[in-house]
Parts: sequence; structure tokens; C-alpha cells
Amino acid sequence: MAMDASSNQHILKNNITWYFDNISEILHPQEHSGVSNSPEEILSEPFLQLTEKVNASDYHWDFSEADRFYRSPYFYNYNFENIDSVSYRILLKRMVIRELYERENRYSTTNTYFNLVKKFIGFLESNFIYNPMLIYPQLIADFFLQEKPLISENTKRQGLFAIRLFLEELQYQYADFQLNQFEKVLKSYSSTKIEVEKNSGKTPNIPRSLLNQIIQLSLKDLEDPKTPENYKMIACMILILSQTGMRRGEFLILERDRLREISIKKGEKKAYYLEFLTYKTTLHKDGKWTETHMNELAVKAYRTLISLTTNRHKQNPTTVSLYCNKKGDFYNRSAIEKHIRCFFSRHQKTLNFSSLKGEHIAGLSKWEIKKSDVNDYLYVNKEDISETFYYVPPHQFRVAVANELRDKGVSLQWIKRHMNHLEEEMTEHYFRGDKTSTIIEAFKSRASQDGSQLEMDMSNIKNEELKKEIEEPQLREAYEAINKFLKKKKLNIFKNLDEILSLLQNTPVRETKAGFCTNTIILCERQERLAMMEKWYYVRPQVADITAIEFTLERFENKIKLIAHNKKVAAQNKKYQRQLELEQKSLHQFYKNKLLPELNLLKGNIKQLGQKELIARYPKLQKIIENIESIEGGIPKWVMNMN
Repeated sequence: MAMDASSNQHILKNNITWYFDNISEILHPQEHSGVSNSPEEILSEPFLQLTEKVNASDYHWDFSEADRFYRSPYFYNYNFENIDSVSYRILLKRMVIRELYERENRYSTTNTYFNLVKKFIGFLESNFIYNPMLIYPQLIADFFLQEKPLISENTKRQGLFAIRLFLEELQYQYADFQLNQFEKVLKSYSSTKIEVEKNSGKTPNIPRSLLNQIIQLSLKDLEDPKTPENYKMIACMILILSQTGMRRGEFLILERDRLREISIKKGEKKAYYLEFLTYKTTLHKDGKWTETHMNELAVKAYRTLISLTTNRHKQNPTTVSLYCNKKGDFYNRSAIEKHIRCFFSRHQKTLNFSSLKGEHIAGLSKWEIKKSDVNDYLYVNKEDISETFYYVPPHQFRVAVANELRDKGVSLQWIKRHMNHLEEEMTEHYFRGDKTSTIIEAFKSRASQDGSQLEMDMSNIKNEELKKEIEEPQLREAYEAINKFLKKKKLNIFKNLDEILSLLQNTPVRETKAGFCTNTIILCERQERLAMMEKWYYVRPQVADITAIEFTLERFENKIKLIAHNKKVAAQNKKYQRQLELEQKSLHQFYKNKLLPELNLLKGNIKQLGQKELIARYPKLQKIIENIESIEGGIPKWVMNMN
């Protein structure tokens, strides 16, 4: 029998004070009852306090008191009301508690898992399956077959992992339940498709001319005395986002009086940086303090925002957020979207989006105006209904900042630090090249002699890297799809390249699930990777961090392939021998300073926590964790034995 709330041991986890004894009784009922549960046992919902405000028997759990970063109650609310089966409801509740309390997973991640499992439970109940012991693997396959048109491959992977967590609760409850029977279906996602979706779904850059207009209009709003206070605040936000590349969530928790001034050039000039909390790329549950460089525009916007919100903060002195409403309360994440749309609807005609062509217009977000959108604040009237408005979402400013810094010649290491990324590879992922030149190079370098198709005959290809493409199923599929299109349209790579470019640039990639455009992007991503493989490479000793080991392994594999190719080149021409030796030395330093420490750290974590727990904490690393021995075995001996 559980203790009452006053005598219950309290434990602080995930910014919530939990009642330890009650949590233990819910998660480990066998230990408390001393009786092993049978499959026939009907689960019951105990009337036990999980926290001061949440009882296990409640149909609605609200943990919003823990909300420090997201400014959105959505992530902190769990509604079990529509689940008819008591067994499903209790098992899902246990899963949520285990994720938030035992694993201390993020509320946003746990909420995603919760909703995916809840949808799966709805599917089971719609098929009149109310007993957990009647679940079998094909049901999971059927569920995702039904959901296929609505979800991406990455969402499917997340869903399968969430269902695994749910099935683990069945295993805890019922000794006869065999989770190993579900392994095949739980791994039935395609890593290749996920990679394609990731590359083709990259947030596009903002055309420089459009970005300049947006900045000018923001400044005009800021300086015009007739501009209402709310619109001035939005203009400040857009300037800060467009100049710093800050994440939306980081902007929401910006605080007052965090701007720092330093003297440079022997005191002749001043430089500024802003301290702020970040939570995205840190393992610290409470986030960590970091900083960003502030140029004149960003400083002006930050100081103006302080001035505009001074009276608002007097209404609620406890609010730490700089960007707040008239009552002094913080705005949530959805409000930012509304404010962004407000700015662009006010300036829709001035920005003249209709003048943008091809990939530039396709790369913007669309807003189809409905009757419910008509609102003075949003600057939408009845005449706008059925019109399409365009706007730039917050993350697109982040991409623009990364590319602007790169184009100015700023070092990759500095950009990485400015963007608060853990790894250089993540920073590179933000870079957008000249897509036109990339497409031209991809087509011309792979064209057959007569230009009628991409060459697929090995005997006609001299470049070793291009030969390897034909052997890769994903890239071979891309060749075949493109050749089929060229033949159907009667296009020649050398004669009709302008027409090919026009077709590509006027096809929104993110709206294309298959076919010529998507497969061309696969090929162009490959072309960019070949061209930039060594451009940003920089070897140095690093602090080991397993969260980015998948990037490290991919980078290591690419360098191995490059050296294998250059060995053949050096064998034919000795003048390349010295370059090969330098590359080999560079590879060994990369292995010694980066890959090996990360592998050792990962193995140490597996030994300490076990595979299952580590996968629960780092689901994206599941494949690597499960195959750690074969990965180690695949490292060439000559790399390990180099001096």
C-alpha cells in the first residue's frame, strides 16, 4: 500500500517534483504486491499522486509547470480520455512515466512518442482488439500501411520506436509476452529513404534580394513612430533572427540585460555579444548558457525590444522572457508563427513575391488564406480569402545566416560555434550551394558521349568515383529514373541543358515524393559531396561526444573511399604520391583524435548502461549501438597501425 502524499519521498527530475514511492508502485507493481501477473489479469488504475498536481488515475495529465523552454503547453499535456481499453491506457501511462521519470527524456520527445502510440492504440481498438496479448506483428505492419500516405519514413521510424517502448511495457507486465517476435517489423524502416528525405527536405536559403527587402522593411517598422508597438516588436524579432541565426525557441527565452560590450582595436571600437540559453544541442536538462555575436542591426533591435517591453515587465516582474505580451507573460511557440505571418501579410504587396521565379518561390512557405484568418491583427481582410500569401519561417533565417557567413569567408569552426552546433558536419548541412552550377556539373560529368543519357556502361566511364555510383542501388535508381525522363521528353544533356534546368527549378522538391526531380537531387547531393569532401576538413584533438558519432563514421568512410581512389591514381602517376601520403596521415589523425575516442566512449556507455537503455536514450544511434563490433571490425588495420 502506498504512503500518503505527506510521507512520500520527493524526488526532483525533469523539473518536476515526483512522489517516489507512488511512482515505484506504478512502474514495479510485482515488487510491491509480491504476486506475478498473469496474462488474464485485468490492470487497474491506482489512485496515486505522481506529482502534487497529477494523479495516476486522471484522464488528463498536465506537467506544464516544468515548461522552461518551449513556451507551449502542448508538449506537457497528455490526454488519455479517448482510450477505451483500461489495459492500453495503463500501459501507455506507465510508458509516459518511464520516459519522463526514469529516462528523464525531453517532454517534447515523450509527447511525440505518446501521440504515435495513442494513434496505434486507436487503430487496434478500431479493429476490436482490446486485449494487449492479442497484438501480433502483422498488426503493426498494417497500421503503418494505413498511415503511409500521411507520414514520412523518418516519422515511421519514430513510430516504430515508440511502439517498441509500448510493447516493452507489455513485456514488463506479462511474462508470456515475447517481444523478440516483433523485431523484424520494428526494424522495417528504410535508412536510405530517411537520408533521401533529409537531403531533399532541407530548408532552402533566402534569396539575397528578398532578405535585404525584409531587413529594410523591419528597420522601417522599427523607426516609424506611427508603427504600433506590437508590430515594432515583431520587426525586432525578425531583425534578431535574421542577423544572429538564433533558433525560435532560443529567442522565446531571451532575457533582458544580457547584451555585453567589449573594446577592440586598442579601445577604438566596440564589439557586442549576447548571452542566451540554448537547449537544443546540449545534454544538460536545464539547457546551457551560450553567446552570439551581435552586429549593429541586432544590437539596435535588442535595445529597442527592451525599451518596448519595459512597461510590460512591470505588469509581471517575475517574467524573465524579453519578448512578452501586454500582461508581461511570455509568448508560446505558436504565437511566433502568428507574428511572422502578420509581418509578411502586412508587407505582402511590397515584397512582390510574384517576381520570384523557380526554386526561389518554391522554397518559401505558403499560407492559403481562409475565412477564419480574416483578422485586423493579422492584416488579412475578406478580399484576401482564397489568396496565397508567402512568408519566411524562423528556421529559414537560420539557414540564411549560416550561408551568409560562409560566403564572407568565415571559417567553418567559427560558424559552427556561432550556430551552436556540436559538429562541423551539422553546420555543413546548412550550406546551400549554387544549385544551378551543381546540376550542370552533375549532368555534364555523367553524360554519355552523345548526351542522350547519363552513362551507365562501366567501360565508358574513366572516373573511379562515378563508377562506384553505378554500383550503389540508390544512385543507380537515380540514373535510371533520369534517363527514363530524358528519353520520354526527348532531351539531350548538351543541347537542352537550359530546358532541363528550367524543369528542375520549377519543380518544388519538397512536394515531390518520387520521380525525376527527387532522383536528380540525390545525384546533385552526391556531386556536392564529391566537390566539398575535403574543403572544410580540419583535424584536431576533440572532446569525445557520442551524439554525433554517425556523422563521424560517415566522414571516416568517405575518406577511406577517397584514399582508395587516390591510391590507384598515385600508382599510375608518381607525382600524386606525396598528396596521397598527406591524406593518409590526415586520415590517421582523424581516426586517432576523433573516431577512436568516440567509439571507446560508446563502448563504455554500452557496458555501463546496457544496449537497451542506451538505445532508449539515443534512439537515432540504435543501428550503430547494435552493430558496434562489426563497425570496429570494418576499420582497416593499416589505419590503426600507422605511426
